[in-house]
Amino acid sequence: MSDPQQTAVEPPTKPVIPSGQEIFDMIMKDIEPDLISTNVNTLEEQYGTEPEEQKKARLEKYKLAFAEYDKRYKEYMDNLTKDVAEYTKNEMKKIEVKNKEKEKDVLADLEASIMSS
Repeated sequence: MSDPQQTAVEPPTKPVIPSGQEIFDMIMKDIEPDLISTNVNTLEEQYGTEPEEQKKARLEKYKLAFAEYDKRYKEYMDNLTKDVAEYTKNEMKKIEVKNKEKEKDVLADLEASIMSS
């Protein structure tokens, strides 16, 4: 019979691994929406007539946004790696339990066969 405490623990859900663009946009939208993939192609049109001084300030802002993105991306990937490892460990444990149950059945059948001989 299974341990009631073990059944109370919720197994980790299968991690969703988004595409690189999805990860970039998800992180960058909170930092600098101008730089998400759907907006980057409109920057020239949007800022094409701005004075050089404003352009330099905007580009500096983008540089800081990418530095913040790098930091948040690392955190995101660390968490995703942890989630994948936890999920993998849980799946391996389920396979081990299933194999042990099969082994018990095989041994029980073998024992029954020996006893009936």
